[in-house]
Amino acid sequence: MAGILIKAEDFYKSVVFDLEKALTDGYTLFYEGVHPMPGRPELTEWFNKTLRGSDKDIGADYTKMAEECGLQFQLNYFQTLAADMAIHPARHVTADVSYQELKTEYDRLVREDPAFSAEMAAWMAKSKKDSGADEFTPLVHAMAGTTPGQKNLIGIVCRGVLGMATAGALGDEKNPTNRIIVDFRNRALARFVAESKADKIYITYGAAHFPGFFAELQRLDPGFSIRSIKGVRPMVLPDEPHLAPAAVSGAGAA
Repeated sequence: MAGILIKAEDFYKSVVFDLEKALTDGYTLFYEGVHPMPGRPELTEWFNKTLRGSDKDIGADYTKMAEECGLQFQLNYFQTLAADMAIHPARHVTADVSYQELKTEYDRLVREDPAFSAEMAAWMAKSKKDSGADEFTPLVHAMAGTTPGQKNLIGIVCRGVLGMATAGALGDEKNPTNRIIVDFRNRALARFVAESKADKIYITYGAAHFPGFFAELQRLDPGFSIRSIKGVRPMVLPDEPHLAPAAVSGAGAA
């Protein structure tokens, strides 16, 4: 959550390459990442307990899994953009909300929507009951003392579990926290884009946000449309060649 992802090394190298090319082509970069409030650590703690359902440090957990599964932690690769951020800060925008804004929206929904309040109470009770479960530990232990072939097989499973976890696929599709973590942030991102003075914007957000974000963007301005789509496989086997993006063109103006 909050912009923390783990994917294959080649994937992040390609992302950084695309970002650097976008800067060269005159784009303004919009980044995902819920940001803390200075002097308000209790808001981050609230987010972990209430919306994540865990007190664990998600960054530390995912970094450990990245090392065991042969994956890479996202933040390791974006350091190459630091120089341009220092020189041209206006071209690098954190187009996201704060933990304070998340809590304000959460409090509003609890106050105004009894159904949401009841769903959250049930979800938090279930999260507390399941808080001792850890889908990663058995895979890490299974790595010890295995042959290279077995390690490769376990690594495939490990990548799959991590991919589902970071995408939210291990949770309930009707998880009420999505109204805060996904829907609320999609509306914020759409406003960032609609109100931006930049001629060209390059957005780095998780793919799960796109459908809702684009719907919000069209609601603000029906003139927005999709011109093309390309896909990149985020996780590959250690010896598998990186797949070239597949492009699909569609009608419509930028």
